[in-house]
Amino acid sequence: MSEFKRNTIKDAITGREQEVEAYEINITNYESKIESMDATLPPALEEHRGKPPPQLPDDLILAQSNLDFREELKTRIVQEKIQMNRSMAVLAALRKQLAALPE
Repeated sequence: MSEFKRNTIKDAITGREQEVEAYEINITNYESKIESMDATLPPALEEHRGKPPPQLPDDLILAQSNLDFREELKTRIVQEKIQMNRSMAVLAALRKQLAALPE
């Protein structure tokens, strides 16, 4: 069996392992950021819900921005988990392929 093929698969495995770790780091980072943000809505923001930032009172623009960012992070977490799952599937296939190679 070609040593080149074996080494190429090993390199691909290493790359996918690093990719999975990067997704795990991102997920942990995003979850940590969400936990550190104030989860409560200022009461005044509720009555302005849905208005674009230019129509909000100045004191609520930052609060709305933080809430929007929290929602964006939640979406990113879902996306990271989806991509991590795909990478793990490819990683499993690569490991299976490597194990099937003759010594």
